[in-house]
Amino acid sequence: MEIKIDINLNLQNINQIIDKLSGLINKNIPNTSIEDKSDFKSLNNKSIENLSIDDIRNKISSLSQIGKVSKAKEILSKYNATKVSQINNQDYEKIYNELNYELSN
Repeated sequence: MEIKIDINLNLQNINQIIDKLSGLINKNIPNTSIEDKSDFKSLNNKSIENLSIDDIRNKISSLSQIGKVSKAKEILSKYNATKVSQINNQDYEKIYNELNYELSN
């Protein structure tokens, strides 16, 4: 199982971020490790199923704001789209993950 977390780090509040993340993990996966918690997979899949075209638009907008318009276009093109409305909803997760990756670099 792979868990990806998109966090914008600020060294001044790194301890708060770690505490909040630990709390979220413990809240969603009480008293067990991630490998042992079968419900975690369905929780993760549910959040992916809830991805909307607006989520994709927001990520592309964020990417554009940091000067990576060409990278956003490249990702869309990879999925045979020239604009967000042409994206196949089955590709939302892949595109969303790629956009997150680009935003973190």
